[in-house]
Amino acid sequence: APAATRAVAAGEALPGVGEGARSEAPPRPPRRQTGLVLETGTHVPAGVAIVVASATGDCTIFDAASDDAANRLELCHGYPSPAADAARPRIALFQPARGRGPATVHRGKTRSNGAVHVYTVALARKDPKGTGAQADLVADVFVDGVPEIEGKPLEKSRGFSDRVVLAADHLGRWPLRGVIHDFALFSGTVPAAFVRGVERALADEYGVDVGEPDDAEAATPDAPSENDEFFDAEDDDDFDDEDEDDDGDQ
Repeated sequence: APAATRAVAAGEALPGVGEGARSEAPPRPPRRQTGLVLETGTHVPAGVAIVVASATGDCTIFDAASDDAANRLELCHGYPSPAADAARPRIALFQPARGRGPATVHRGKTRSNGAVHVYTVALARKDPKGTGAQADLVADVFVDGVPEIEGKPLEKSRGFSDRVVLAADHLGRWPLRGVIHDFALFSGTVPAAFVRGVERALADEYGVDVGEPDDAEAATPDAPSENDEFFDAEDDDDFDDEDEDDDGDQ
């Protein structure tokens, strides 16, 4: 069976402290550190993360980040586009800029309306024979068993890294306005049937209706769309702080 890390956190997270959308202004520092930090003990560039959570507004579900804040991967309802989506942003997978390259946001369909969902993030190496902590990855995101982000690239990524922050970003910002009910992280190549079985079991436990991926309509077309954005780190101030190493990133 795949190596697994599992955490269960109950109770309501601190309310969001940022004013407005991330695309408009950076949030103020939180009044106290937020988020549950999980040290995996080993680097996990590829694998599968499954989290059961509810979310309202612009907030972070989890942020996989080591001490280098530039090498992180965030699952959130955030980075709204267009700006009118700020009240209920769609699910998004965010990776900061690599050097002078662009930052990446891949978006799905599901909005943050307070409902409980089973979120699954699957990362695989483009080169199955590749090794090393950093690699070009392919990302898929499922919500309640239905694919919403499929086969999207993450260049020079550290994947799930060796440190995952639940219910906030890596600096304790954009805290989850909702509840993390369950979280599991599986390292390496994970059989799809195993993942679907875990999703169904968690859905049954928390009363979530799970769809069938094979029958679902793809959430993102092959052609470029508003679901995918690549930001120029030089031109967008909102991503200037992603490469900074902060004392709060412990």
